[in-house]
Amino acid sequence: MTEHRNAKRRNFAYYMHVNDETTKEVVGTILDVSAKGFRIDSHRPLPINQDFRFRIDVTNEVAKDKSFIKFVARSRWCKLDMTDPSLYDAGFEIMSISSQDYEIYQRIIEKYSSKDAW
Repeated sequence: MTEHRNAKRRNFAYYMHVNDETTKEVVGTILDVSAKGFRIDSHRPLPINQDFRFRIDVTNEVAKDKSFIKFVARSRWCKLDMTDPSLYDAGFEIMSISSQDYEIYQRIIEKYSSKDAW
């Protein structure tokens, strides 16, 4: 797979779900993050190049006045997890997010991810 990413990924050290904004169903759990996107593990394969409306519930450690952030992210790839064949790994690029929610997303990266690139 050719690398197209231009923002460094960082390992994520917090168990945080990504939910479908409409159905509230868990789509996956964040594995790593960058300023422009993230990778999740999911129990089902996800279609590639599709826009998803996501919601992430957040703690008051990163957002004092909000309990969640919402955004649109496009799936860029999806494949079977190399260590657990019951899971799928999927990469997403954030396509649309409010400036307030992006500030919270940046705080999530700073608070819950490693400082070392993946």
